[in-house]
Amino acid sequence: MYNEPQSIEQLKRFILEDISEIYPRNEAYSICRIILEHIGFPEMSILRDPSAPVADEQWSEIKKIVGELHKNKPIQYILGSTIFYDLLFKVDENVLIPRPETEELVSMILMEKMPEKARILDIGTGSGCIAISLAANIPESQVSALDVDDGALGIARQNAALNHVDLDFIQQDILDTGSLVDGGPYDLIVSNPPYVTEEEQVFMMQNVLKYEPHLALFVPDDDPLKFYRAIAAHAKKLLTEKGTLWFEINESYGNELAELLLQEGFPGTRLLKDIHGRDRFIKSGRE
Repeated sequence: MYNEPQSIEQLKRFILEDISEIYPRNEAYSICRIILEHIGFPEMSILRDPSAPVADEQWSEIKKIVGELHKNKPIQYILGSTIFYDLLFKVDENVLIPRPETEELVSMILMEKMPEKARILDIGTGSGCIAISLAANIPESQVSALDVDDGALGIARQNAALNHVDLDFIQQDILDTGSLVDGGPYDLIVSNPPYVTEEEQVFMMQNVLKYEPHLALFVPDDDPLKFYRAIAAHAKKLLTEKGTLWFEINESYGNELAELLLQEGFPGTRLLKDIHGRDRFIKSGRE
């Protein structure tokens, strides 16, 4: 039985103590901050007035949220949204929760010089976080977002409207290399495809395994580069001569993927690290 907190400081302490049972301390602090902002108490307001009273409806909502967290449901799915590259995105169990590494990928791309009115294709768009962030930050661009899953495309369409960007949406199985993707040629093709091997599931948190879509996460142990191989095959036909190909990758297969791209006709391949020093991205091109 919970003792109802009388102040926001007490509420913060309650949340931290409760969810620290299921999350590492640093992650618990981050989730606590997200929850408090959601109910109307951003960090600065707590610092200014820690004795601010907690309304009954706020306490009721906190109890529901904490209860869902104890079922291993990710906070982003509980709240129905997340922030990515300073933009708000709706998320549900049809799409992966956007990760900080993918924000790094977007940041790297935006630092590159691209043609005016660049044509961009995001393969395996999910929530649309990559495509929408690029469209929002390159106003003259023409961005297409491809996914095989109708549920994911539904969320991506909502997110495009939410962030006031126009995208072309394509529903297609990228593994079907005999069917050319609509549109093109593209100056940039980007993808964060499934890259976690089945055997790596044992190292993953339950909140990921129970709730996030396995279709967007996992690849067979015996063919971990299947999506990259298929995307490279499409890119040979769809990418402009000076166009670039960007991937988020499994750090265990960076060198293999670089070799695969070389064999597929993309000699200008660079393996790039994330902020933790892990091989996490590849930039490639015909030259």
